Amino acid sequence: EREAEDPHRPPATPTSQQELSYGPLIMSLDLLSAKIDRKMDELNKLSTSLVEAGAGPEVERLAYASEEMKGILEEAVRSLDQYR
Repeated sequence: EREAEDPHRPPATPTSQQELSYGPLIMSLDLLSAKIDRKMDELNKLSTSLVEAGAGPEVERLAYASEEMKGILEEAVRSLDQYR
């Protein structure tokens, strides 16, 4: 026995229309990562200058962390290439 269709239920849409579009999210990440990359460059230059001027190991870690953050961000962006 077949059940009657619910007249209030919207018609089924093809799977491709139900899938999330990653395009806008990836474009946003690209824009944000470019800004962060520039800021990490600035942080690296500043912290390197401060270390050269005698700042302590905490500031030296900033230089290292800024480079590490750039690498992590680059890897994350690259990992999303499959969704472009």
